[in-house]
Amino acid sequence: QLLTEYAPQYSAGGNRALIDGIKGINDFRLGDWQGFEEVNLEAVVDLGKPTHIKALSIRFLQDINAWVFMPESVEFYVSDDGKTFIFVGKEKNDVAQDNWDQIIKEFKVQVYPKKTRFIKIVGNNIGKCPKGHKGEGLKCWIFADEITIK
Repeated sequence: QLLTEYAPQYSAGGNRALIDGIKGINDFRLGDWQGFEEVNLEAVVDLGKPTHIKALSIRFLQDINAWVFMPESVEFYVSDDGKTFIFVGKEKNDVAQDNWDQIIKEFKVQVYPKKTRFIKIVGNNIGKCPKGHKGEGLKCWIFADEITIK
């Protein structure tokens, strides 16, 4: 379940794109990345039943030439009921905002082996292109693809 709407032109195939098993390469134009303009990505995965997990991750793409930046950070949560979520970890971005390469980064956390049914992931968009960028002050994007639960 996506709690944030993706941009229609960057749907990557729709509501299940982040869990479809397709991993995008370093070109968002090929359609495997889901794009979110100026908003955070918030997604909840229902595992269907309580399941033992030990690691959570999601991949993001940076291509600053196209106003696509890494999220500032990614937060991970778990829940037994899908309503009350418990924070289990956060990874801050370590990719420079002035790096002009097309970069894929997997944000991940290790979880003490835990039984849970719901996973929530929040990718925190920086919102506006940073100072010094050619689009300084304009809306920027985050592009995500595959959520992985181990």
